[in-house]
Amino acid sequence: MGHLPEEAPITYDDLESKHHSLLETAIGDHQLTRASKIHSYSRSFNAYGARLLPHEAEKLKEEEGLVSVFPNKAKTTHNKVMGFCGNAPPGIETPHIESNIIVGMLDSGIYIDSPSFDDDGYGPPPSSWKGKCVKGVNFTAGCNKYCFSPNKYNRIFTCIIL
Repeated sequence: MGHLPEEAPITYDDLESKHHSLLETAIGDHQLTRASKIHSYSRSFNAYGARLLPHEAEKLKEEEGLVSVFPNKAKTTHNKVMGFCGNAPPGIETPHIESNIIVGMLDSGIYIDSPSFDDDGYGPPPSSWKGKCVKGVNFTAGCNKYCFSPNKYNRIFTCIIL
């Protein structure tokens, strides 16, 4: 990540403007640049996130003073060994432990209409759950029985999943 400039204190707006100018050299269009930038980071390091086409990323890499351009890769956890969550071995059932579990999940973009969030076969959220459904500008679909407590945190949504 790039370091913050050492000159006079720079404001967030100044840094965001520099990020926009740099992006615009790669994209070539003011409106597309504005739409492609996701976030400017300015407190701990000098960086930004943007949606780019491969040729735009390559062009951006040529800019002097730019430290790096790299894709955001989705990472998943996958483990076929059921013991890693403290689950009982196959054949030993513990329904009093395995029921009414609420799992918190942080996701940077959920699509409630996706088949992954289909709520067929799910009952209502546990009565002990005190969460609420928070809709956002780009999240208007609301909740269902599978994703029942979405919240927005500065362009990031969390979703509670049973």
